[in-house]
Amino acid sequence: MKVLILITSVSKYANHNIATGLWLSELTHFYDECLQNKIEVTIASTIGGKISLDPESLKPLALDKLTKKYFSDVTFMKLLDNTTALSLVNSDDYNAVYLTGGHGTMYD
Repeated sequence: MKVLILITSVSKYANHNIATGLWLSELTHFYDECLQNKIEVTIASTIGGKISLDPESLKPLALDKLTKKYFSDVTFMKLLDNTTALSLVNSDDYNAVYLTGGHGTMYD
């Protein structure tokens, strides 16, 4: 099985200078389940490249143990620095698509 994980490329709320982006735990929990079940994943974003993390998702009350583990993992975090652009993805290559959360998704 192969899953496409799609992340927002938006880093600020529209009409405001307030940071947003991926709500990190919405990626890490799904990603971890895929790894545990040997499901192949591709991480893509709407425009590709480095994605922004919603700073609210990194606050102590939101940063759970599993997410903290991935946030500290340099190899995992490098995946978020170089995401595939959605325009380069062939949907026929995937069995499922997972849309991660974060307020940036309202603007993609």
